[in-house]
Amino acid sequence: MPPLPHEPFRARHMKKLRNQHILARDFLRGWRHLAVGAEFAGMHPEQLEAKVREAEKIRGEIASALARLSALRLQRDQTERALAKDLIRLANGVRGHPDYGDDSPFYSALGFIPHSEIRSGRPRKPRR
Repeated sequence: MPPLPHEPFRARHMKKLRNQHILARDFLRGWRHLAVGAEFAGMHPEQLEAKVREAEKIRGEIASALARLSALRLQRDQTERALAKDLIRLANGVRGHPDYGDDSPFYSALGFIPHSEIRSGRPRKPRR
């Protein structure tokens, strides 16, 4: 919803904080070209620029942290895929082992259904 024309400047432009560094750069550009040497609200352009640089520095740190997080998530997914393949190989090894097999309590403890407990397909109603 666009802001109403009678809303004060602050209400229209302070709603989305993620664009404040862009807005501050526009302030600085206008201040330096159109109000050279002026002081507003007890602040000089250099003070505002220092605050803008600090905000942009933090924004850069956040971008770096998000990139690192993305890389860590990819690494986790690759590791877990390899782990899943290893678990399947181990389960197949238990299933094929002569002392354990697919009907042992150990196979059941791994989370699989023992062969003797597997139900056959779709149950059907008895015919009359």
